[in-house]
Amino acid sequence: MFMICPVCNGMKRWSNRCQQCAAALDDHGRYQDQFGPYAPYRPIDDLRLTNGIPQDAELHRCVHQAYCPQCGNACLVSVAETSDWQ
Repeated sequence: MFMICPVCNGMKRWSNRCQQCAAALDDHGRYQDQFGPYAPYRPIDDLRLTNGIPQDAELHRCVHQAYCPQCGNACLVSVAETSDWQ
């Protein structure tokens, strides 16, 4: 089954709140894209083997970096992938 991230592919709006101050978080893209200059071009499933997040591939989650402009909190947010895209 082919799974995609609805946020990365523009099918769903980013709407997450900061756990510290409840302000809206800014999406700073996929966490895996920060692993090097060619990371955005590597297959996602290959990156999941080395991203340090256990069970990322098995749970079909796309991990995004998030930043709170209100309090400066930086965190990772896990987005459920979907196969309902056709």
